[in-house]
Amino acid sequence: MVSGSAQKALWGLELTAGGAANFGAGASKVNKIFGTALSIPTRDHDPSIMDRYGPGSRSVQTYKHGLFKGSMTIEDDLITPSILEPALGSLVVSGGAGDYTYTFSEADAHPTMEVQIAEVLSSSKTRFTQHCGTLVKSAELDIDANSSSPLRLSLDCEYAKPMRSNAVPAGFTSTWAQETKAPATFADAKFKVWTGAAYTEISNIDRGTIRIDQGAELKPSAGSNFPTRARWGERKYELSFVHLFTDPGDFDDALFGAAINGTATAPGAPSYVGTAAKGVQLVITMAGSPAPTWTWTFTNVIPVKHSDPVVGPSDEVMESVDLRAGACSLVVTKWPTAEPVRYG
Repeated sequence: MVSGSAQKALWGLELTAGGAANFGAGASKVNKIFGTALSIPTRDHDPSIMDRYGPGSRSVQTYKHGLFKGSMTIEDDLITPSILEPALGSLVVSGGAGDYTYTFSEADAHPTMEVQIAEVLSSSKTRFTQHCGTLVKSAELDIDANSSSPLRLSLDCEYAKPMRSNAVPAGFTSTWAQETKAPATFADAKFKVWTGAAYTEISNIDRGTIRIDQGAELKPSAGSNFPTRARWGERKYELSFVHLFTDPGDFDDALFGAAINGTATAPGAPSYVGTAAKGVQLVITMAGSPAPTWTWTFTNVIPVKHSDPVVGPSDEVMESVDLRAGACSLVVTKWPTAEPVRYG
């Protein structure tokens, strides 16, 4: 029986040896490992096979392949920050040994990836696949206080071209390693909201989710059965919370467009949570000394849906709220290691 123990995976940014974008042609350096508990539950190859019929018979005459479509879902424990560059857009690494800072910001074009997977299928059969032109369409991070599992990152991807071999390159074998850093859990994460003077922790969060959708897709061109470029569309940042409902000022007031007062009012246009420039943060502090800290900052945040049901006396009144943000940034401080070499 072949199990996941016979599979290994690495990834790298699709850059030439000189550092230029190299969509669909692969990466010059595939040397980045995934987080612990890696799972790729979907990895589909679809060459759009068409049946061709014609006069003279009810049976198919021939088959023809059309535009190749590849899809992949990558899930792993959130550990090394660099995996988020294809999802967020831009990464700048600064600092020195043991104290690196990873600063992520928005970009109009994102780097694509090459994902390599080596599989030993039997004592005599091996498959090594290079997934070139891998585009991260969306990313999701779920923080659930009812689960003891580490924080999981999920990436929804498309890829332009798979390339296969029955030999695993020596460079892959020598580079691959299992992640040794410990992942964070829900106990290491805090959601905060701007209250006018500082970001204040939202108390009693039961569950929080952030979703980043880049409106991205692979595009075809005449002359190739494989997608030839990537396109990035409208960004969407979506957040949702379920927490103990103790104060309408956190989100309910923003949904109604004004603070609650002694005069009953109907909802108006939603207002920003906090202010336009300071909205909601997710702060994750990992184990270690010094402890790496992830600070996600969402601005231009408005609530779009609010739910707080009336329940029985033995139940807690839980507030559920969906929000959208206009912008997102991420800064990871105190990271112990440098990013692996990008190209060359």
